[in-house]
Amino acid sequence: MTVTDIDVLPNLRDLGGLPASDGRRTRPGVLYRSALPAPGDARPTAVAEWPVRTVVDLRSPREFAARAHPLQSDGTAVHLISLLTDTEVTAPSQGARLADIYQGILINAGKQLADVLQVAATAPGPVLLHCAAGKDRTGIAVALLLRIAGVEPGDIVADYVSTNEHMPAVLARITRFAPELGRTHPHDRDLRGAVPPPSKGFCRTGTPTPIACTGGRSRTVPPTRHSNSGLRVSQRARDEARRGRTRPRPDQSCPCSRFGHHSHTVRTRLPRWARTRFRDQMGTTTP
Repeated sequence: MTVTDIDVLPNLRDLGGLPASDGRRTRPGVLYRSALPAPGDARPTAVAEWPVRTVVDLRSPREFAARAHPLQSDGTAVHLISLLTDTEVTAPSQGARLADIYQGILINAGKQLADVLQVAATAPGPVLLHCAAGKDRTGIAVALLLRIAGVEPGDIVADYVSTNEHMPAVLARITRFAPELGRTHPHDRDLRGAVPPPSKGFCRTGTPTPIACTGGRSRTVPPTRHSNSGLRVSQRARDEARRGRTRPRPDQSCPCSRFGHHSHTVRTRLPRWARTRFRDQMGTTTP
C-alpha cells in the first residue's frame, strides 16, 4: 500500500525533551499532541510509542459524534472534554483575534481544563491531546500542562508556533474529511495558522490566556498581585467581588489590559494534587 502525506497523522509530536526548570527536560513518552486522527492512518514515525493508551479529544460534542473515534480500542481510552460548544465551533470568527478566542475558552471552559489536567495526571500514558487542527484548543490545553510541568514560556510559544510547519497537511486533511463531519471546512481560524501573540500584549508567563497570567493557579477571586506584570486589586474590590457585586478590574500597568483582558483567572480551581501528580507524571530528565 502506498502511504501519502494525507494518510499520516499531521501535527503529531512528543512533548518530551522540552527545557524545564532547573536545567532539566520533560520526559518523552508521556504527553503527545496532534491534529484529528483518521481511520486508516499509517503508523506514525514521529513518536516512539503508538498507539497511545489515553486520548483527550477536545472537540465539540457534534464533532465527536460524527463518527467513532479511530483510536478507541480495548487498549486505548478516549475522553471527550469539549473546550468549545457546537455553536462556538461553527460560528464564523472573521475579524476576531485568536487571543480573544483563547480568552473566551479560558473564561468559559475552566472546569473542562481542570478535567484535562486530572486525566493527564492520572491516566496511563502516552496521553494524546487533539482537536481538529491541533492548534487552538489543543494549544491552550498543552500550554497549561507544559507550564505546570515547569516548561519556560518561550519554549511553550515555540512549540505552539511550530504547528505552522504542519498546517498545509492539516488543512488538506480537514478539507478531505469536511463532508462526513457535517461542517464547512476549513474554518477561518485554521486558515490563520498559529499566530504568535504581540509581545506587549502577551503575559510573560508565555500564553495569551488568563490561566497563564496566574502561573497556572486558578482562583475564584483575582490575586492581589499579578504574578508577572504587577496587577493590583484593592482589598475593597476583592471583598465586593466575593459578594458578587463587582468584578475587579486590573490596573492599566498590566500589558493584557491594553488588549481588553480584564480577567486573569479561570473560575475553576486546578487541584493542587493534580498539578503535583502531573508534574511527577511528566517528570524531568537531566539533559
